[in-house]
Amino acid sequence: MNKNIIKFNTRGRIVSGENSGWFIYVVDDVKNSGGYFIFIAQDPDDPENELGYDDWAADFEELERYFIYNYKVIEWFDNHDSSGFMK
Repeated sequence: MNKNIIKFNTRGRIVSGENSGWFIYVVDDVKNSGGYFIFIAQDPDDPENELGYDDWAADFEELERYFIYNYKVIEWFDNHDSSGFMK
C-alpha cells in the first residue's frame, strides 16, 4: 500500500473490512500532534446517529498497518466534507 491509497481530508466509505458500510475520514495532523487522526462513523450525516469512534496513528507506517489490518477496500469520494465526523 502506498500513501496515495490513503486519502487525507476526504470522506470515504468502508467497502470491505471492519465496519463495512460505515464512513471514514483521515486527517494528517503531523504538524500538530505528530500523527494521523482516523474518524469512523456509521452515518455522519444523521445527527441522531452517534455511532462511531476515532483512532490515532503515530506515523504513516502505523497508519498503513491500521488500514491493511482493518480496512481492505475504501471507496473515496471527491468531496472533502468533514461534517458529522468532528462533532
